[in-house]
Amino acid sequence: IVADVPILKVNENNENEGIKGVTFRLYGTSNYDKKVDEYVTSDNEGQVIFKGIEAGEYILQEYEATPDWVEDHTEHRVQITNKAEVYIDDELISNISSKKITNKPRAHTDVVFTKRNSLTKARISGAKFKLSGTSNYGNEILMYGVSDENGDVKFEDIEYGTYDLKEI
Repeated sequence: IVADVPILKVNENNENEGIKGVTFRLYGTSNYDKKVDEYVTSDNEGQVIFKGIEAGEYILQEYEATPDWVEDHTEHRVQITNKAEVYIDDELISNISSKKITNKPRAHTDVVFTKRNSLTKARISGAKFKLSGTSNYGNEILMYGVSDENGDVKFEDIEYGTYDLKEI
């Protein structure tokens, strides 16, 4: 007995917007003692399908998201019955529907500035900086940067939040 496990990864703020590029992992052991450990990445519409999965109980979990989405590693319980019925979190998934799993958009940006001499305004290379704090998503951030030959400093992919920036 095998079945497909369909998922639709969507924007929490607009469930009609599928999310591309989110990888899911399905793992566990079938009723026939076959180990399953598969990864599938969502397509342009947010669709993910694990194909031909034997009857059994499994864990479905988001493995990796793109930088524009907050990763959600919630474990979802998947059951495939001996009648090829698919349940995700105790919800029966029919042949024409997918389990919708939402993600929150992740606000992020690069922080770029130039180190200059306060009197002459000349660009200074080799100045060291520390950026630290906690993002609004609860992630601890600790990064170091050094001004390049043009005096430019760049901290990449900084999540929405309030941080301390210190020259060290």
